[in-house]
Amino acid sequence: MSTFSETWPPSFASSSFAILLAEPVTQTSNFFMQVAETLRAYHSKVSPIKDISVYGPLVFARASSGAVLIPLPLDGAIWTERASQRVPAAFSAYKAANPGVKKFDVWVTGSASKMAKEEL
Repeated sequence: MSTFSETWPPSFASSSFAILLAEPVTQTSNFFMQVAETLRAYHSKVSPIKDISVYGPLVFARASSGAVLIPLPLDGAIWTERASQRVPAAFSAYKAANPGVKKFDVWVTGSASKMAKEEL
């Protein structure tokens, strides 16, 4: 089974999703499929999505309501040292490029640890 890092150009392999590149293609494609399904659900049930961007390891989807959805299709979200470095940096970068955002909706498809809930 190949991985994206073996089949995609180096510019993609060094992108924000590089952490996923070590996973088999089926796991990575399932992750992206679940991100798309989460975006679709939010778009149809909460507020239409106007634009989508990626900062660090996170997808940010700005809705017509002004809220920003962050889809996290994870079975279990835990707050790790790596998350404590990458997630706040991604939020900061997004906020710097998109001033005025007041509401973030974080949708986790599975469970989240107490610390992950507090930090997100």
